[in-house]
Amino acid sequence: MPRYKILRLDDRRSGPLKGIVRSDNESWNSLEEALNELGETGWEIAIPVYGPVPGREHQGDNWLEAIILFNKVHSASDDLDRRIAKVKEIIAEAEQDMASNPEDSPKNRAAKSQIQMSSKYLGQLLEEKEKSGKPSGCAGPREGE
Repeated sequence: MPRYKILRLDDRRSGPLKGIVRSDNESWNSLEEALNELGETGWEIAIPVYGPVPGREHQGDNWLEAIILFNKVHSASDDLDRRIAKVKEIIAEAEQDMASNPEDSPKNRAAKSQIQMSSKYLGQLLEEKEKSGKPSGCAGPREGE
């Protein structure tokens, strides 16, 4: 059964293929970066979604607002593993930033904040992975077994 994901272009002012791209709890700096990363795990473009250009709604000009992707190849578990790896990479980069900047510097404080937020999200992802690994409705072993 195919799975679907919607990529939304966050900053419409910067142009149809530029700016931040978001999907669920993920974001990328550009549409190209999002498509490259997701393409590696089997996501393919299904439907582009076009809408009116801001400020020109009644002139008939349209541009790309979002893309619907589908994935027939990889499981939800594979996608979850990709997201976990990406968050771990973000945490590692922030830890490097903390180590290379003075403790009271703005970069160090930003890195600490990034680690806190990313660690919380990583915990949610790991919890989701743990839940998805257990068949639903199955009880654990009985006491004494």
